[in-house]
This record gives sequence, structure tokens and C-alpha cells, in this order.
Amino acid sequence: MKKKKKRVTLASLLVKALCASAVVIFIFASGYREYLNCEINSQSYELVISNIERYKEQIDKLEIDYSEEEILKIMNARLPIFSVFEIDIDDPMMYQNVIINPLYSENCHFATAIIDENKNIVATNEKSLVSKISFGENHKDNGFYSCNRELINLPEVDKFYDEYLNKESLNLYYKYDFDSVYVNRENFTFIPHKGTATLIKNENRVSYYYDEEEYNSKISVVETVDIDITIDSDEYELIELSKFKGSFDDERTYPRQSITGYYGEEKEIIDSFEFSSVKKFYTSAVDRTEIEDGVEQYKGYERVYINKKPYYIFVGYIVDYNDEEIVNLHIKWTIIFGVFVLFAAMLLVWIENTKNKAKYAMEDYQRDLTNNLAHDIKTPLMAIGGYTENIMEGNLTEKEREDYLSHILENVSFADNLVSRTLQLNKMGETKPNKKKIKVEEVFEKAIQKYAPMLDEKNIKYTVNGSCEVKAEPVSFEALVENLVSNAVKYTQENGEIKGIFNSKSFTVTNTVAEKIDTKDLKTPFVRGDKSRSNVKGSGLGLSIADKSAISNNMKLKISCSDKEFKAEVKI
Repeated sequence: MKKKKKRVTLASLLVKALCASAVVIFIFASGYREYLNCEINSQSYELVISNIERYKEQIDKLEIDYSEEEILKIMNARLPIFSVFEIDIDDPMMYQNVIINPLYSENCHFATAIIDENKNIVATNEKSLVSKISFGENHKDNGFYSCNRELINLPEVDKFYDEYLNKESLNLYYKYDFDSVYVNRENFTFIPHKGTATLIKNENRVSYYYDEEEYNSKISVVETVDIDITIDSDEYELIELSKFKGSFDDERTYPRQSITGYYGEEKEIIDSFEFSSVKKFYTSAVDRTEIEDGVEQYKGYERVYINKKPYYIFVGYIVDYNDEEIVNLHIKWTIIFGVFVLFAAMLLVWIENTKNKAKYAMEDYQRDLTNNLAHDIKTPLMAIGGYTENIMEGNLTEKEREDYLSHILENVSFADNLVSRTLQLNKMGETKPNKKKIKVEEVFEKAIQKYAPMLDEKNIKYTVNGSCEVKAEPVSFEALVENLVSNAVKYTQENGEIKGIFNSKSFTVTNTVAEKIDTKDLKTPFVRGDKSRSNVKGSGLGLSIADKSAISNNMKLKISCSDKEFKAEVKI
């Protein structure tokens, strides 16, 4: 015996969908994390190479006007500000991208150095106060000057660093406005003389904003202090700085200061790259080393010639792959993708469950139809068998024999009608309807005329009120009307009345009844209603066929019953 196939429940569909969704989300999360890592790695390599190329270009330009010694001094002043470290990760949901750089990422660092052939470091981006000072248009001494604590080695500069620059952090920095400075044009160094320092708190995580108001809302002034430094040194000259006012097209006065800031990296970070420990110099190379979980070190170097003397440019980065913004980006897109996947999964579950419900409903319907047909056909078959046995036994009068044969024919006709109507019910909706315009009142008149003898026998009157025209498939629509009429004729009491009411929105067939009946399941096959209807021999299929006919023509059959009237209304 074939085992009955287990039905798929909504709960099992949900479990499968959730498990599959979890796998898909996990794969996406892993893949997207790998994409972010690859993007960071790619940009890190590119940054190493681009910075080396930038320094080479600077050296090539300086060689035109400066000696080897001067070039190294200038590069030592410029390296802190010229080093670029900004990894830009696209975020499609935001108008600004995710930025990783040392200014906003605590675990990120960069280091640059120029090393001679004896592996001595001759210039680095060691953190220092850097200022761009101009002495005149196209003046040879124009350029970046560094207030390097270690290089200058004066108590006044040490005190300045201790009081101000040590306060700077990821979110705190000084904005300077100098009235006068000391400068050493040979070493490209400077020392502040008089001016102000304003400590700024910056809560921004990105280096740029499209919305200026939003950017300014996250910047606040912590304090403003006066700077007054006096030194006594023949190596430095005191210069007064002009105050620029107006547009850039206005006539400018010199000397002036255009950029000032605390740039570069701490010495211990630079030393950690161990630039001078390289045993053998190659023409160029870029290396990647994991220094701890999620933190990578990139180090690149290339040979360069300064006035025909060989040197090596080194660039190094420490990149935090677990930067807060990267982690947040990963989490955000995993959640967005997860919501999408879960929505899609739930939609598929709903679709599949709807299909299953329809499938199982059809299976139940067909099973019930078969069972009910088998049950209902037993009655006429048993009657036929009984009458046949009586005839075969003999000893019947001619009248009894004729009565028995009449009952046999009646039950054969009933069984045939039962099978035919069942087949009619199953065929509903199998073919594509070829719709035509039909006058409903005419179909009603034609149908009710078939039952004229029964109407006369039971003294039933009928009336037709109004008119109605529909576009429907003729065969199925005639079946709809005929079954409503047949039902009304069968179950109308003697001396009752049948009405056909027609208008542009619906048509209704009503008939009088002796008492109110329950209409809840009357459109279900083989349901004949309660006691008031059980004394009439019928298949219990008429209203089922009518309902299916209505549905196949995009109509809706609604039945109801009061104490005196049964009503079948078809909404067009």
C-alpha cells in the first residue's frame, strides 16, 4: 500500500526559509567583509606607491634651485604635511563615504623617511608644527617651514610644545593666528613669536561634508590663548606677518602665512617601521605584514637620486581593518541585506503556502466529492438492486411489476443525473471563456419554461422585473441561471412565487419558503440544507455548479434566507 504523502505545513516552510536565509546572510556578510578588506588592501598599496611618486616629483622640482643639503632640509619640513593617508570606502546609502585615516582612526599611522646609502635617516615626517610662509611673489625662500622640537632644541620651543601641542588628539587641534614669527631660511625652520592659539573640538568622523551647517554644528571652541615667545639667537630673524583681508584677487602684502598646523607622526611610530634595518636595498618594493589581528603594516621603498647621489624613499602605513566606521558599514549592510533576504523569504513562504493551501484544498475537494458521490449513488443503486431482486423472485402482479420498473428507471435517471452534474462541476473553469453579450432575463425565461409542468403542478407563479445585459461565456452562464432556477423550482412550496429581478449591477432569483434555512454550506457539493429541504430529492450540486459558473465569469454568487424568502443574488 502506497504511503500517504505528508503535507507541507506553514511551520516547516518557515523553518526552511529561516535556515536558508541565515546561510545566505552569512555568505553575504563574509563576502562583503572580504570585499571591504580587499578594497582597503588595494587602496593601501596604491597610497604607498602614490606617496613615493609624489616625493620623487618634489625632489625633481627642488633640484633645479637647491643643493643636496637644502633639498633634504626642505623635504624634512615638508614630509609631515605632504604625506597622504586616506582610504575612501564607498557607501551607496550615504552622500558621504567612509574615511579611514590617522586623523579619525586611532590605530592608523603613517611614516615616511628618506635614507642615505649608509642607512642613515636624513628626513622624516616626525610630528611638528608646520607653516607655509611666503616672502614675496615667486621668492626663492617661499615654502614650508617646520617648528621641529628635536631639530630646533630650544627651551622656549620645548615649553611651547608642552603647553599647547600635547593637548592635540583625534578630536582636538589648535588653530593658529600668528602676528610675527622667527624664521631660519637655511634650515627651513620657524618659531612662533606673538599670536593666538584656539583649541578646537571636532566631533566629525569624516574629512569633508556637503552640508556646511552640519559640519559646523560638530565643531566647537574649547579655549583661546595668547602666544608670546621670545628667543635670543643669531640664527633666526624676526618677521612681521601681514594680515590678509579681502578676496584672493586683491593685492597681497608680504611676508605672510597661509597654512599652519600640527602635522606628522610620533617618533616612536616612525621608529617601529625599522626603515634603517633593511639589509639589502632593492630598486622598489611594497610589503604587507600583519602586526596584530585586523591591523596590517604596509611598507614601500624606492631608489631616488638627489643631485646624482643615491637615496631611498620609504613610506609606511599601519592600517586598522577593524576601524569603527568599517565595522559599522559592515554591520549596516549586513542588516539591510538580511532584511531584504528575510522579506524575500517570507514572500516566497507566503506564495508557496498559498499554492499548497490551494493544492490541498483541491485534493480535499476532490476526495470529498468522490466520497460524497460514492455515498449518494449508493442509495439509488441499493433501490435498483432491491426492486430487481423482487422482480426476479416473481409472484408479482402486473401493476407491482410496472411500479418496480418505474422506480428502477427513476433511480437510474437520478444516478445518471448525479454523475452528469458531478462531471459538469469538475469541468468548470477548465477552458478559457469565449465571452459574448447576453440578456440575462431572456436566459431566465428560457430556463424557467423547462419547468412549466412542475410550476403548474405546484401552482407556482413567477415574475420578471427589469433587464440586465452581461458579457459572459454562454454555456457556463446558462448553467449558472438554470441551476438557480432549478433550485428555486425544487424548493418552492405549493402556491409559492419565484421572482427574477434584474438591473445593471446584479440579478437575483428569489423563491418563497416555509421557514428560514441555514445557508452557510449550501454552495458546498452534496449539501442539501436542513429538514425543510431534505424532503426534496436532489443531488446537492445545483448551487455548487452555479457558484463555480459565477466565479468562472468573474461574478459573485451570494445566497441568503429569511423566514419567508430564499434569495440568490449574482453580483456582476
